[in-house]
Amino acid sequence: MTCSECGAPITRESSFDLGGGKNLCSSCFINRAQERRPLSKDDLARLRKSVQRESAGPVPRTILEDILHDGLRRAYAGKEDTPAIVQSMADEIERLATLAVGRQVIDVISALQKSLLEEEEEIRRQVKRVADLE
Repeated sequence: MTCSECGAPITRESSFDLGGGKNLCSSCFINRAQERRPLSKDDLARLRKSVQRESAGPVPRTILEDILHDGLRRAYAGKEDTPAIVQSMADEIERLATLAVGRQVIDVISALQKSLLEEEEEIRRQVKRVADLE
């Protein structure tokens, strides 16, 4: 996969899908954001940090951090057993990872389905053209 604007190679995880088959790398995405409204240095730094966090893996880092912060808060409160808190955090991370992987599988299946439909349409056109020649 390549960036639609600069042609740089990108992965599904590091790309920004704008629809219509247009995918941007993080640099082009940030440039597009600046075209809409000039960004201050602080805004740009926050956007870059956000882009890095969101493209780090199947489960966004911010969500994992939220789970850990919540677990630490509960542990410091001392109202629950530490093993129960750890088990709860592990269960939540496992649920999120399962959903994220499921979403990726659905994306792959959708892409394959679209490709197969396009190929089927092309085959139908070719068969019709051959039939018209006879």
